[in-house]
Amino acid sequence: MRGWLTGVALLAACMACRAEDETEARAKEALESFKKVYASAADEPGRAAAVPLLGDPAHPITLKALAALLIADGESVRVAAAETLR
Repeated sequence: MRGWLTGVALLAACMACRAEDETEARAKEALESFKKVYASAADEPGRAAAVPLLGDPAHPITLKALAALLIADGESVRVAAAETLR
């Protein structure tokens, strides 16, 4: 019985690690998409429209970028960052 429980625990740990890896990959993709749209935006409303791209998934990578936007750029970008963090 103990061996079976150990096996189940190891399987659960492996699945959790895989989910974390997938979330990190999605966060990196979201950050890259954001950077492209943000850099190509011609004006502040265009940059603000790019901010919600960082909203999914909630990960330290995307949260760090959102936090930086709270004190940078124009008001509409800061508001978009705050709303995305909600």
